Amino acid sequence: MVEQGRPSKRVLIIDDDAAFVQALQARLAKEGLDVRACSYGEQGIADARVFLPDLVILDVLMPGVHGIHVLSELRRIPVLDKTQIIVISGVLDRENEERVLRLRAEFVSKSGDAQGIVAKAKRCLGVL
Repeated sequence: MVEQGRPSKRVLIIDDDAAFVQALQARLAKEGLDVRACSYGEQGIADARVFLPDLVILDVLMPGVHGIHVLSELRRIPVLDKTQIIVISGVLDRENEERVLRLRAEFVSKSGDAQGIVAKAKRCLGVL
């Protein structure tokens, strides 16, 4: 939970699966994190510039801009250089997995249960 006087860590979820986002957002908020979400990559890039998240949870397959492109764009924003990024997907080929690692992000399989992603997020943020 959040210590008194300390601001909570900020998490931005970029994913078009509304039910999954709602479940993930609720679990992360329960941990005392300040969570925002959007459904499109372009909006996620814009939101990240304003919200300045400590962590971005980014889906690979979304309508419009592909998640790997969003990851690449986020890494070009100097103020987000230290931002942790977790890339999630039900399917990730070897080429995209290598690109994710080169762009200093981590990969977590997107399963029906958000618990694994929550655990990884807490480790990345140091709030275990």
